[in-house]
Amino acid sequence: MENRWIVITSIYKPNQVILDNLEVGYSVVIVGDKKTPSKFWQLKSFSRFHYLSVEDQELYFPEFSKLIGFNTYARKNIGYLFAIMNGATSIWDTDDDTYIRPGALEQLTDLELCINFQLEGSGYFNPYAFFATGSELWPRGYPLRSVAEDKYSNLNKFNVSKLPEMPKLDILQTLVNLEPDLDAIYRMVIGDHIQDFDLDNRIIHLGKNV
Repeated sequence: MENRWIVITSIYKPNQVILDNLEVGYSVVIVGDKKTPSKFWQLKSFSRFHYLSVEDQELYFPEFSKLIGFNTYARKNIGYLFAIMNGATSIWDTDDDTYIRPGALEQLTDLELCINFQLEGSGYFNPYAFFATGSELWPRGYPLRSVAEDKYSNLNKFNVSKLPEMPKLDILQTLVNLEPDLDAIYRMVIGDHIQDFDLDNRIIHLGKNV
C-alpha cells in the first residue's frame, strides 16, 4: 500500500497552498526552524498534517539536528527522516509557495511516465534546452562557460538513446511552472522569466557522469 508524503520547510505562517497539498492524498510534514512562528502551525484538526517544531526535531533526531544546525534550508532533511520513520513509500519535496500542478501528480503517482531519452557521457546538461526549446534559459548553478559553449542546446554533447523499459527511479526532479529556477546571473543580466511549460510525462534519464 502506498504511503505518500510531502515534505516542506517554512519560516512563515501557514498559507492556503500548504493546506491544499492535503487535498491530493499525501501526508504533509512541515519542518520548522527557529524563525518559524510555531504557534500558527498547530493544526491538530488535520490527521495527515505534521508540524515538527525545533523541540520535536531535537527529540526525534537529536544528533542529526545538532549536525545540521539552525537557520538553514538543510533542516528539511529531518522531514525526510520523519516521513521514512512513518513508513513513507514515496516523498514529494516542494516549497511553501509551490503547489503540485493539477494533472501532474496523477501521472507521477501512477507511473504513467515515459523515458523520452537517456543521456550518456559526461558534463553538464541544461534541461531547459529540451523542455523550453528556444527559451535561452539556464538553471541555477549551470556553468557560465557551458552557457557560452552550447548556445542553450547541449544535447549534442551526449550519446542519446531510448530505453527499452522504465528503470527504477529513486529521484525524479520536476520543473517549477511560471517561475523556473534560474541562475542568478541570468536574473541580473537578462531578468526574471515567466515560462509556461507544457504538461507532459516525458523524462530525461541522466547517465552516471551527466
